[in-house]
Amino acid sequence: MNYLIVTGHECYADGVKGTLEAIAGEQKQIYYINYDTCTSAAALTALYQEVVNRDTDGGYLFVCDIAGATPYQAAAMMAMKNPRIHVVGGMNLSAILEVIFHLELSLEELAEMMIHTTQQTAIQFLPKKRQ
Repeated sequence: MNYLIVTGHECYADGVKGTLEAIAGEQKQIYYINYDTCTSAAALTALYQEVVNRDTDGGYLFVCDIAGATPYQAAAMMAMKNPRIHVVGGMNLSAILEVIFHLELSLEELAEMMIHTTQQTAIQFLPKKRQ
């Protein structure tokens, strides 16, 4: 089984959780980890590792708020040592909603789906005529 770990700065994960559950109900395959900027990267990694150790056969796709930031970096360091971990950053809520119904896919396919969905759903409204 594959799992998502939604993680990001301050209350990001809690916000995503509340919105996802309002739209799609409780999702047992998603873990939510907030990163308090007063917490060390080592402590954050330990939190991540605790979740990953819960199912040693499962795969984990980390969904980070900002590519390259501390939550992303900590997950990426783990992914370099563990083939059951993949990491994406900068995804939107539409992408998360899309993949929660396809967790049977490979981690690579889930990551690609998230990136594609984010690219397709990030748009700008351009009125034909401004008032």
